[in-house]
Amino acid sequence: MKLNKTIKGLVKNYFSISLFILLVICSSAMAQDINQAEELRINQLLEKGRKNFAAGNDSYAMSLAKQAESRADKIENVQLAWEARNLKGEIYLSQEKYPETVNLFMNMAMTAEHRQNYSISANAYFSLANTFSSLSAFDKATEYYNKAYEQFERIDYELGMIEISLASGYNSIRAHLLDQAEQEFQNLLALALKDSIEYFEFEAYDALIEIYDAKNDPQKGAKYAKQYYDLIKKEGNSEKSSLLAYHLSQFYDQMKQADRYQEYLDIAIKSYPKNRQAYESQQISFDLPKKLSESEVNKAQLYAQKLEKNALDIIKREEAAILEKEASILDNVHKQEKKQLSDLAHDYLLGDKELDHSALATEYTHQDLLVAHHEYENRERQAELARYKLESEVNRLAKEDEENKRKIAEEEKLILEQEVELQNQQRLYYITILIAVVVLIIILGIEYVRVRRLNKLLAQQQKTIQESNEKLTASNVSIKKFNSDLQLAQTELKQSLQKEKRIRMELEKAHKDLKETHDSLIQAEKMSALGMLTAGIAHELKNPINFISNGVLLIEENAEEVFNHIQNTSGSNDQIEELKSDISELIQDTKFGTTRIQEIVEGLRVYSRKDEVEFQKADVVQVMNAALLILKPKYKHKAEIVKKFDENVPQIDCFQGEINQVFINIIGNGVDALEKHGTITITINNLDNKYVRVIIQDDGTGIPDDVKAKMFSPLFTTKTQSEGTGLGLSITADIIKKHNGKLQLKTKLGVGTAFIITLPVDQPTSTPL
Repeated sequence: MKLNKTIKGLVKNYFSISLFILLVICSSAMAQDINQAEELRINQLLEKGRKNFAAGNDSYAMSLAKQAESRADKIENVQLAWEARNLKGEIYLSQEKYPETVNLFMNMAMTAEHRQNYSISANAYFSLANTFSSLSAFDKATEYYNKAYEQFERIDYELGMIEISLASGYNSIRAHLLDQAEQEFQNLLALALKDSIEYFEFEAYDALIEIYDAKNDPQKGAKYAKQYYDLIKKEGNSEKSSLLAYHLSQFYDQMKQADRYQEYLDIAIKSYPKNRQAYESQQISFDLPKKLSESEVNKAQLYAQKLEKNALDIIKREEAAILEKEASILDNVHKQEKKQLSDLAHDYLLGDKELDHSALATEYTHQDLLVAHHEYENRERQAELARYKLESEVNRLAKEDEENKRKIAEEEKLILEQEVELQNQQRLYYITILIAVVVLIIILGIEYVRVRRLNKLLAQQQKTIQESNEKLTASNVSIKKFNSDLQLAQTELKQSLQKEKRIRMELEKAHKDLKETHDSLIQAEKMSALGMLTAGIAHELKNPINFISNGVLLIEENAEEVFNHIQNTSGSNDQIEELKSDISELIQDTKFGTTRIQEIVEGLRVYSRKDEVEFQKADVVQVMNAALLILKPKYKHKAEIVKKFDENVPQIDCFQGEINQVFINIIGNGVDALEKHGTITITINNLDNKYVRVIIQDDGTGIPDDVKAKMFSPLFTTKTQSEGTGLGLSITADIIKKHNGKLQLKTKLGVGTAFIITLPVDQPTSTPL
């Protein structure tokens, strides 16, 4: 009877658990959809906040950042919450609210490091170091630059380590710690050369030349200036190469090498004649930042230490409050467990028997007597303890003995409680074993029936195999004779095969070259035809769209006049107002639709502009937006586009249609690299108004080394024949080379891929090389 009740209880529990799991799955699916919509809203708030911060509207930007932070915390999105807090920190720093800035970034760094999210902790420590450096607390800044570097080292993020090395080096220069700055920029140069990142190479060379000039070490200065000069000379930057040649002449002048001094001075003047007077009068020189006095540096360091201590104290108080709350919750749990153990012991003493009212009253009376007896014993024990304080060492030992006995009694009680719990567990264990045995017997019965059927089928197959073996034995004799004839013919074929193999290899090579040329011509013809078709469509659509747009404006004006006339003649009423509102909404929707069509036509026009014969100035941001407009049907359900564009990005000399094709190829490949849903981050930087750098980064699966080596080879593709031709990246590389730019690939399995495009603002000639 008791077993049946237990089994029914288990079945009921299993049904409840299944229902609970189903509800959890449904809730998870709904929560995922809600989270995606919320993430989109948070990104919109952050983008709007950054724009307002850049425009100087700090208060509104701070409000948007706080809203984004609150929403990100609710859906537990760590990355978006960090971006919101980072925006708050940038606003605090711009307002010189250093206590708030340090508290925020310190809390972010320590929390992220505790959770082993080293990417966020590294960026938070980096921001802390920049804050202390802006306060002129250079030692404290160096300490946190090192912490940030260690965090990036843990996740092997080389670009982050390079950026920290650059910032830390300039911090040492501002502190006039030239030996330390020299070591840091040498490390930066090594990392930049390893990863072939020219921007950081240039920064390292500039800083090292300045350092050796300040240290009056012309030999090392000339060494790095010569390396930098050779690198810039290849880039064709006459002004920069002229300036480097001038610095080389100054180093050789300090080393008393008159011939080398005059040689590079002449090169500097010839390369950039505008600076002849400045070069000859030696008016150009390096100027290090103003060196602060020792008292100013100490004051800044003390202030930084105070900010750091206050931030750590706040974090400790918050952690103590959390621990106290957790301890309170744990104490309540312990009290509940003690109460449950007490009830369990009481039930065990009573057993499973049911007591009538009188017996129950007797039992309660017995329990009250026991309580009174225990209270009496407690009072006696307290009296004994008072006497024990006055007794000698022997009585103290007696007290310890009594205490040991009490502990033994408590342990016996605990053992009794554990035995009760063990019996319950054993009962449940036996029931589970019984159910498992029944299920196992059923499975074994089914398997036995299946094995018997298989044995019958195997017996029939063995009989068939035996008959086949007899036939094979008879045919083996004839096969052996045929083999002997083949061996004779094989020797004759070997010589002819070798000759044919050489001829076939030559033919295959010629066929492969012909096929590559043929496919390239077909693809080029397709792209040309597509450009002409796209340009024609865009041209044909432009006039009808203008007619519609102008017509909608006239309709809006006429409708307004009609409604004004009706109101003047018959007065205002609800039906007329409702009709006016509906017509106004329809007109606004129509205007929005025509604007959208015009944007699409403009994107097609930009894509089709491949017939220029000379470089023309173009807005890189506008070209990128046109490419994203064309690719929107491809990425809108699969990828989230994050834009990080610098202000005042200069226009560049280029073929606008070809640059648009480059962006479409790389972004399209990035979308294909995403397995389900991911992020594509697009960064556009202005490098001293001389270069524009575009970084297109996805968080897909990454590219293996064997595929990476062939990425830019013509006709190489990892896609199917219907998905790609293998010419996209090859054409992209040719276009970048045609524009005198540089294309770099950075990838890591499981992390993602980044394409770095560097284009000059001004081309050396008006036509392509």
